[in-house]
Amino acid sequence: MLTADLTGDGKSDLVAGGGQVYLGNGDGTFKALAPIAQDVSVLADINGDGKPDAIGGRQFTAQYSDRGLSLGNGDGTFGPYIVVFTGSEFDGAIGFVQAADMNGDGKQDLVVTDNDTYSIVVLINTTPPPPVTNLSPSSLTFPAQNVGSRSNPVPVTLSNTGKGVLSVTGVTIGGTNANEFSQSNNCTTVQPGAKCTINVTYAPTAAGAASAAVIVTDTAGGGTQTVAVSGTGVAVPGFEIGPASGAQTSQTVSAGQSATFSLVVTPSSGFSGAVALSCSIIPKVTPAPNCSLPSSVNVTAGTAAPVKVMVSTTAPVTTGTISYVSSPPSATTFIWTMLLLTLGFLLVRRRRNVVVAAIPVMVLALASWVGCGGWGGSSSSHTTPGTPAGTYTATVGATSGSLNHTAQLTVVVQ
Repeated sequence: MLTADLTGDGKSDLVAGGGQVYLGNGDGTFKALAPIAQDVSVLADINGDGKPDAIGGRQFTAQYSDRGLSLGNGDGTFGPYIVVFTGSEFDGAIGFVQAADMNGDGKQDLVVTDNDTYSIVVLINTTPPPPVTNLSPSSLTFPAQNVGSRSNPVPVTLSNTGKGVLSVTGVTIGGTNANEFSQSNNCTTVQPGAKCTINVTYAPTAAGAASAAVIVTDTAGGGTQTVAVSGTGVAVPGFEIGPASGAQTSQTVSAGQSATFSLVVTPSSGFSGAVALSCSIIPKVTPAPNCSLPSSVNVTAGTAAPVKVMVSTTAPVTTGTISYVSSPPSATTFIWTMLLLTLGFLLVRRRRNVVVAAIPVMVLALASWVGCGGWGGSSSSHTTPGTPAGTYTATVGATSGSLNHTAQLTVVVQ
């Protein structure tokens, strides 16, 4: 009966000479597994993967047998039987088989007795030396990181401490919060004694603790190695701007009317302070819609601050009537005639009765002139267009320090 830890759980397991395997329960009892198809003389790690292998042979007849081994899978089971020697030279009972490092190269060689010649045969192990993966550090904890930001890369060093060439076939992130961690690496083929680097970054998407694992798949014993990673996301004070509860973000008006919107600035994670406000409207037209709102709003932690936004438009405008005056062709001659007659009367006779007598004459002449045509004129009007019909987008900006958020409003002018 042979004893070894076949599963790596720290509990002793048993393998009978006939190939029956018993896994230890750790309390002095054992669980029987299916036997392997060979007799077992010794348990030793032949291929250097850290798992015990079963070494022995098979007896077919009294005159024929072979010697070989089955590689351990690390769970109490073994792979297919590998024949090392066959033939009648191993007739009779199975000869003695043992494992030992006979040439000092760090690998287990096989020592077999020859029953016919009473000699000992040494089989040198020519298995290529295995690589060995070492990851440092074995776990990684990031300092507190603001939600929405990304940490600086932190290196994990992968070293090949074995004597064989290591091939890294994959590096991935797995675990509960794998989406909050990322990696980049230069690990492909790692020579004995050489190193490569895996850079890990933490970018929390929510406040609270996060954990995951860097998983390295390679050609070393076991095939997979891991590094536990963890971090804590910290909420950053901030705010959002958006429509008030039940408020519309789109309105339809006629040119000359105004659209009024209700927005709120909502703080988060204890934010408080002044938030500057701005507004811009596209597309650009003439006359353009006009956006009016407060230049800033003061926000108190835990309380949303209301913001009224008015988008006004321009109505079409028709200008007033414009008149102009003209005189008939004979008007100039008539005026000069009347002036000369009046002057003549004043110079010849300065008596008042003469002047009075001239007045009816001038009135009669004026009436005759008006009856012949008098004064004339004309008029016209002009319309200035209002805000063109169309759909306009008003973008309201809210800024405080490095924080900047926007809300969009739609105004349709008919």
